[in-house]
Amino acid sequence: MKNEKAYNLKSVLGVMNLFFTTNRNQTFTVSIKGEDAEYALKEITRFIHYHQ
Repeated sequence: MKNEKAYNLKSVLGVMNLFFTTNRNQTFTVSIKGEDAEYALKEITRFIHYHQ
């Protein structure tokens, strides 16, 4: 994709960078790896929907 960026959401700075550099109604992809991936996806989805 053009202008593709990746953020490490393990840190507060990574989360802040994601939200400060994306526009309202912009589509983005979340890729999660690890043993807690299902839980992390659920919580990140909840966080994003809450802060729309």
